[in-house]
Amino acid sequence: MAKHGTTYSYDVKKCRCEECKAASAAKRKRFNDSRIEIRHGTTFGYNEQKCRCGLCREAKSEAQTRYRKENPQKRIEERSRENPEKARDRYLRYYQEHPDRVKEANRVWAGRNPEKVSRISRAVCHRRRARKRNAEGCHTDADILAILEFQQGYCRYCDCEVYSDYHVDHVMPLSLGGGDGPENLVISCPSCNHVKNAMHPDEWIERLKHGNCTHSQR
Repeated sequence: MAKHGTTYSYDVKKCRCEECKAASAAKRKRFNDSRIEIRHGTTFGYNEQKCRCGLCREAKSEAQTRYRKENPQKRIEERSRENPEKARDRYLRYYQEHPDRVKEANRVWAGRNPEKVSRISRAVCHRRRARKRNAEGCHTDADILAILEFQQGYCRYCDCEVYSDYHVDHVMPLSLGGGDGPENLVISCPSCNHVKNAMHPDEWIERLKHGNCTHSQR
């Protein structure tokens, strides 16, 4: 038989006598007294201590308003990621209403980010060619950067350093049924890409074996 006046009797044996109730209440009081005091009127109180009093709600709201004012561009990017379709519609409406502003902003951005413009132009060109040939798969600018990093900035075929003057080559050419996904792409130097052109990869490998490459090895 459980001893009365204990939390064990109250919690496990479900005894609801006055002594057991008092023991449970004393335990809750000790627990509450040992907790860190809630910092009311702060975002810490709202976010970390989960307090939903009026002061903490007001502090959270003020912090969000201040963040939006100090970081307008980040807020736009966040909203775009959350609702890409709405962001696209909003951009189209703005472009129709202010085409000159958009063109000028794009021109300024392109002047400040020439390498990004080059990568995006390559990706757009590849997608256009792939659509014409109904090629499977697709890739993004991030995929190209990942391939470039994996190859450590060297041509896949001749091992010369390509720096920013690189080409993106389809291992199996689109004209021979190759896909446009990242698994069919490599970074090459302009010379190798131009010589390879629409050559089958087996034929191209045989050509490399015979030393048809003017670049020095790493």
